[in-house]
Amino acid sequence: AARLKPLDICAKMEAIRVMAAEHGLAALEGLADYGAHHALMPGHVAATRACLEHMDEALMSDDAAHDRESILAALATRLH
Repeated sequence: AARLKPLDICAKMEAIRVMAAEHGLAALEGLADYGAHHALMPGHVAATRACLEHMDEALMSDDAAHDRESILAALATRLH
């Protein structure tokens, strides 16, 4: 991801978000949505790296609503 342009990262994250939404993976959908939006902002390299580090956790999520909020909160804590 570090070699991709911000627009390419955004497009790939958006594709992940769409696929996650189609399959009911709310935690992954939220993480990919966050990644897509932050790929176009300053500091996108750190945000993308942090999103990718939480992907496994989001994929294994059983409690969609709770896990989505927990993952996004952990991501925000790491980045700020």
